[in-house]
Amino acid sequence: MTALWAGFVFLPFAVCQPTPTVVPKDEVLYVRPNEPANLLCVSSLPLESCRFDVPSGRILNPKPGAPPVGGLAYYGDGFEKGHCGLHIQSTTDEWEGNYVCTVFPKDSWDSYKALTAITIAIAPQKPVLSVGDKYFNEGDRVIAKCKISKGRPAAKISWYLGGEKFTDGLEPPKTYNEDNITTTTEQIFSRPAKYTDHGKDLKCVGEHILLNSSNNNAFKKMFVFFAPKPEPVFEHRGLPEGDDARVSVVVQGNPPPTFTWSVNNKPFKEGDVDPTGKYRVLAPVQVKDKGPAFWQSTLVIKAITKEDAAKKYTVDAENNQGKQQYSVNISTVPKKPSDIKLSWLKLFMIVFSILFTLIVPPLLIFWLVKRWCGSDRSESIGPCSCEL
Repeated sequence: MTALWAGFVFLPFAVCQPTPTVVPKDEVLYVRPNEPANLLCVSSLPLESCRFDVPSGRILNPKPGAPPVGGLAYYGDGFEKGHCGLHIQSTTDEWEGNYVCTVFPKDSWDSYKALTAITIAIAPQKPVLSVGDKYFNEGDRVIAKCKISKGRPAAKISWYLGGEKFTDGLEPPKTYNEDNITTTTEQIFSRPAKYTDHGKDLKCVGEHILLNSSNNNAFKKMFVFFAPKPEPVFEHRGLPEGDDARVSVVVQGNPPPTFTWSVNNKPFKEGDVDPTGKYRVLAPVQVKDKGPAFWQSTLVIKAITKEDAAKKYTVDAENNQGKQQYSVNISTVPKKPSDIKLSWLKLFMIVFSILFTLIVPPLLIFWLVKRWCGSDRSESIGPCSCEL
């Protein structure tokens, strides 16, 4: 009975022992021509030894601590960690192909194998970006294709708009073989044009071991036409009464809109001057620090008064894509008394400076002469006239 109980207890432990495994770090390792390569297989158990069957037919037995031979050496963290690795100093055509990694765990009569491979990379061609149209109206469908030809391995494609990576509107990439050696990758981007796309670079970037920043991308600057965009009411507060006031709006539109200001429903176009000289509309200017399609229009109000602030001001911006009207609110404040005091202070300082220049130097000369004539030094030198 005791024997049966012991068998019942220990049998599950024998059945549940984990099966040893060996896993390659890379199923396929892509390397640059003539550069080092490191193959690694990782076992779940400490190793007694390991070997590699290489494409040339040789069988290699790398060992930790062994000196390199003929550009070959052990690679990894040691047999105790289950690492079976091979370092190849220079990867030439003879090292390209399939490898069999065989490991021999400690205290085991069994061996375990894994497959890995080395492929020498071939640089693909520079990406080519083709876009259906050169110009777009807002809402038009943008269709762009990025193609990266003849790479090994196949290049991956990433997309950027205005420097920001995106994935919306991308179809799954397609790959095909043109020469049984290399692979070409294509991907299509498709979505409606947005007004925020205008002026930004649409860029496709290739990811490949042999591409770098000088040859891994292609881009096209987006050019989108759109109507002037709505804006909240423009506020201009605290304009000093009596000064010439400049009241501006900044709106976004492409192509550049024309502006018409209205004061109590009386229109003033760009360049117009009120017969009384009260109002003048300046030519619009581009506000580049806000973006590629922002425009500022300014109304000059001569000697603004409190009554001017009570009037209704609107601006119509229009281009061939549409029209938008904006409201402008203004308010005035009386000139600060400090401004007047400051003017009197400036006048006082000017008068004081003039008087100081005219009066002080003669007085100083008179004082010096009187002091000289009254001193012993004047008697030793000779007669001195103290009359001025």
